[in-house]
Amino acid sequence: MGVRVHKVFDWLERIRAANRSGPIVLVPGGHGLGTRPIEDSSPGRRASDGRHITLRGVRFAVVVVAKIGLLGEKGKVRTPAGIFGVHPGDDNWYSVEGPVTEGAGRVRYDDERNLLEIQRPGISLSIHFRPELEHTTFELNGHLYEVGTMDFGDITIKEGNLRVVRGHGTISGVRILEVAPELESVERELAFGLALRSAALDKDLWDEDHSMLTRFGLR
Repeated sequence: MGVRVHKVFDWLERIRAANRSGPIVLVPGGHGLGTRPIEDSSPGRRASDGRHITLRGVRFAVVVVAKIGLLGEKGKVRTPAGIFGVHPGDDNWYSVEGPVTEGAGRVRYDDERNLLEIQRPGISLSIHFRPELEHTTFELNGHLYEVGTMDFGDITIKEGNLRVVRGHGTISGVRILEVAPELESVERELAFGLALRSAALDKDLWDEDHSMLTRFGLR
């Protein structure tokens, strides 16, 4: 037991030491988790221990919360950068505010076509949600992503076997817990769009249950 306690304190001390030199990433090692200070995570750079680091090799744990708003309230998206309002516009589009340096984006979800559209300066993205067995995919900046089913409240987006987005539905929207760097440019719009789809799925389920209850005289 004494040896284990010593190892834990040694590990915590290494975390503190690494943290003083900058952000750290916990990396799996042969004897559990280790620490690695990140001096520069841009492509082609190396960490202080000589290992090569790219953006795709670093996982970011962030929290992006999207709320669609109820009873006339405006929606909002909360990210580590702040809280941004969402305003309805023409043709079922929503304007999603952002930092001054990035500006606003637009989101629209068509429940009849299961189609999510996202627009930002220089980015136009469409996600056509398909039945689970047919796979829902979309392309962005030369990368192909697959969206897992949202029927059970979970949110997962993968590139190949690598998970790039993880989250879940909430009563008023969605909570995104992980976003890979290559999707950060659309994280606010994507979160709000997924919140719109989550709400539509809940409504469809409610309508279906209501119809069955009425049919059997239970309402």
